[in-house]
Parts: sequence; structure tokens; C-alpha cells
Amino acid sequence: DCVVLTWGDSDIRVLIDNCRYLNGINKIPFLHKYANLQSFFQQVMKTSSSKQIGLAAASEMLGLSIDEYSQHRALDDSMLEAECFKRIYNKKLFGLMIQNCDKYFYEKLDFKPYIVANIDSPYVDKKKLCYICEQCNKPAEPVSEWRFINRSFRAIYYCKNCKTRIKVSVAFKKLYDRVEVKKTSLILIEHPEDTIKNAESENSQTAP
Repeated sequence: DCVVLTWGDSDIRVLIDNCRYLNGINKIPFLHKYANLQSFFQQVMKTSSSKQIGLAAASEMLGLSIDEYSQHRALDDSMLEAECFKRIYNKKLFGLMIQNCDKYFYEKLDFKPYIVANIDSPYVDKKKLCYICEQCNKPAEPVSEWRFINRSFRAIYYCKNCKTRIKVSVAFKKLYDRVEVKKTSLILIEHPEDTIKNAESENSQTAP
């Protein structure tokens, strides 16, 4: 019935690596149920999932003094995590966070997330490769081909209604059980007379 808690899953990954190196096994013998205390904290405190909260920051948010603890020391960190857990414990919500350490659990931990760089990959949702103008809420037209640059696909769009050029970036990150999509946009030029010239320049750079 014991549930092992860690702040983030990096410690669990290290334990698995140690078991492989020292004992030649791919599982942690004493690990049957597990919960990520960092994820539990962020759900309880309703913080953004896009930014992970460190133990020290979480402790301060809960009004705990970290001065009496030596940070990044195993025993002190464990004690501080325990104090955080006491402050946010919710039996029902915590029950939903508990994971059975089965085959799926280990496969997910072993999976290395990666950025999808092939636009023809089945993990690329082509419906995301578009742009709705944030000013007029109308579809903009692409004036360049999609290119993979710095871990994301990029293209230039033009909104006829607003007469603006927009650089659109879409990144697809393959996780074990889903694809994470991040989309950003930036208005480049508000002068329509440069649209064709710049679009041709963008397209010429994609030529082999």
C-alpha cells in the first residue's frame, strides 16, 4: 500500500538507471505505486502546466521557510517535500494521481520525447498549419512554404483584411501517449506593397 513520492520524475529515472547498472534489472523492486508530487502540487495550486515549479518556489508559495533546510541534499529535500505534501494533501485528488508501476509506467518513463521535423509525419496535424488573423478573426493566406527552422515549422501568412504579414510558427513534440502542439505568431510588416517581394524571397530560400 506504500506510495513512493518524488518531486518530478527525474529521481525515478535515476533509480531505474542504477538498477540496470548495478543489478542488471529494468525495474525498481520496491516500487509498486508512485505519484509525482510536483504534478500534484501544480494541480492543487492550479499553476500553469507549461512551467514546472521547483521545490523551493513551491515551499515559498505554501509559506514554508526553507532556511532550515539544506537545499539539494537528499534528506532535507525529502523532509521539505513531506511538509509541502502535508499542506496540500487532498485524499480524493491524490488518489487520482497514484500510478500503478506496470509495463505502461516503465515504457512511458523510457520514452524520449522528440520534436517532429518531418512535415509529412503522421504526428503532424495539418489542420494546425494555418492561421486565423487575431485582429479580424478571418483566415489569412499563406505566402510562403512551410520550413522547419529551430525546432518548429514556420511560414509567412498575409491577411488581406488587415493588410499585415504574419510569421507563424508551429512546433510538434511527440510524447509517449500524445503530441504536444505549440503555436505562435508575430506580425512582421503592416505595409502590403512589400508582401509579394518578401513572399518571393521566402519561397526562394526553400529551393534546393
